[in-house]
Amino acid sequence: MANSDPLIGKQVGNYHILAEINSGSFGSVYRGKHIIFEDDPVVAIKLLHASLHTQQERTEFIKEAQLLKKLRHPYILRILDAGFQENMPYLVTEYAAGGSLRDRLRKYNGQPLPVEEAVAILTQIGQALHYANQQHIVHRDLKPENILFNNQGEALLADFGIAVLLTTAHTGRVGLGGTPPYMAPEQFEGLASPKSDQYALGCIAYELLTGWKLFSIPNPTLGAWWFHHTKVEPVPPRQYNPQLPAHIEQAILIAILKDRVKRHRDISAFIEAMTGTKEPPITEEGVLFDSDHVSSITAKPPVGTTLLTYRGHSAGAMAVSWSPDGGRIASGARDRTVQVWDAETGQTLLTYRGHTDWVHAVAWSPDGRRIASSGADDRTVQVWDAETGQVLVTYPGHADWVYAVAWSPDGRRIASSAGDAQVWDAETGQTLMTYRGHTGEVETVAWSPDGRRIASGAGDVQVWDAGTGQVLVTYRGHASGVETVAWSPDGKRIASFALERPQVQVWDAETGQLLVMYLGHTDWVHAVAWSPDGKRIASGARDKTVQVWDAATGQALMRGDAGDVEAVAWSPDGRHIAFGSVGVNIWQAE
Repeated sequence: MANSDPLIGKQVGNYHILAEINSGSFGSVYRGKHIIFEDDPVVAIKLLHASLHTQQERTEFIKEAQLLKKLRHPYILRILDAGFQENMPYLVTEYAAGGSLRDRLRKYNGQPLPVEEAVAILTQIGQALHYANQQHIVHRDLKPENILFNNQGEALLADFGIAVLLTTAHTGRVGLGGTPPYMAPEQFEGLASPKSDQYALGCIAYELLTGWKLFSIPNPTLGAWWFHHTKVEPVPPRQYNPQLPAHIEQAILIAILKDRVKRHRDISAFIEAMTGTKEPPITEEGVLFDSDHVSSITAKPPVGTTLLTYRGHSAGAMAVSWSPDGGRIASGARDRTVQVWDAETGQTLLTYRGHTDWVHAVAWSPDGRRIASSGADDRTVQVWDAETGQVLVTYPGHADWVYAVAWSPDGRRIASSAGDAQVWDAETGQTLMTYRGHTGEVETVAWSPDGRRIASGAGDVQVWDAGTGQVLVTYRGHASGVETVAWSPDGKRIASFALERPQVQVWDAETGQLLVMYLGHTDWVHAVAWSPDGKRIASGARDKTVQVWDAATGQALMRGDAGDVEAVAWSPDGRHIAFGSVGVNIWQAE
């Protein structure tokens, strides 16, 4: 190619750059030779278009590169080396002299490949994906450009996780990933699994055997691709290629079903359906993270990965709470239900239907045996058995919408807010105290970790003695009604926000002194939660993001697209974040 590229003739790591092969959005690829071992074969050097300046970014990149280097399969392009060129990461791989599958498709000029040739390619790539899935790795960006050929004409799967390597190391989160013409419907929601790779392989099979992409869209936008992959049924392959055997058409149509649960059991089953041969099955043990919800390229997914999306509610989730042991989640929604479900699998365990209006708040008792929930306009708080759904106590003491519910750390009392703040006995429902220190409507209430104090928010935030109601601190940092207050795990700080502006304020619970003001959101904040170690805060807002930031400095650590977020909660071990929007999503937090 053109010698105007400044890297031609230069050195990258231990390699001398000979010529450019191609260039794309993620980086440029060059042919190179080792400067010491001159008899070694020519290699391909991919220089990624990103600068990794911090040690954490560089460490994360190297960790993922080391994982990918361990992939050893005859139909996977091997990673040989990795490093940094002036903070720009690069990967060194085998050089595939036979070009790409896209090059081969161009030679056929819109005509289908011979069935035998296409099936041979698909079988080789299917075997490579089978192996990768067994290693807990999802490709995420399968397309003809990432299928190369060696001198023997064998297909080689390339660019494993390049997009994920780059975004994870550089931004701390995983984006959509993928290339729209080959993306499974779930990938548009940030989800990916081996079933997503199967869908992409089905799209490629469709293209090889018909000469047409699965969908042809003039001037496509990402939204148009989403619509077609999620809503539009494709033309059956035999309408384009009547000579295609019916069993191959059927195998492809199953692989590209919009409901991932209905696709082939795994990629080996897809290949078997096309060829009629028996491929080694992918065992459950080999795809532990493929619950059809996981988005990951490693056994421990990168920070920001969506692990699971729970869609049991028929309307938006407004409240999310982890059980104390971290095994279950209770979510309340506008569909008037509270649903208890397995935090790992998403299996619904119990649906509670005791409320007659939106469920605005949900809280587990400290021992994990009971749940307290509030229906907004039914003006009750109901305490019920977390295993059976049996109602234990119904508290009718409020005369307005019940916005918040909080258990005392010993599990004996509950504080709830609905215009005023009330404390009552969790066993009997007897009112113990009504706090009337505020002049406006109380919309939020929270116990301190030691159980001695309660913080409640109206036009201001007041911290008061949980036994006597004596005011201890009044915080007036907000200009209008305070929506949420949250104590740090050590009880020394409080995070609060109001709807007057998109900010979260962190202040000293003893003195009321402002410590940190977080301004990362661009619209009203709806939810805030401390990590269990008190070092980070997660906040969700109407700007359709969840953001994680340093509780001591306010420095942004992670940001992810999330829809209109109503609730945020950390898992007890601090490894995951659950947030409520259209559904309930679980993210990898560390």
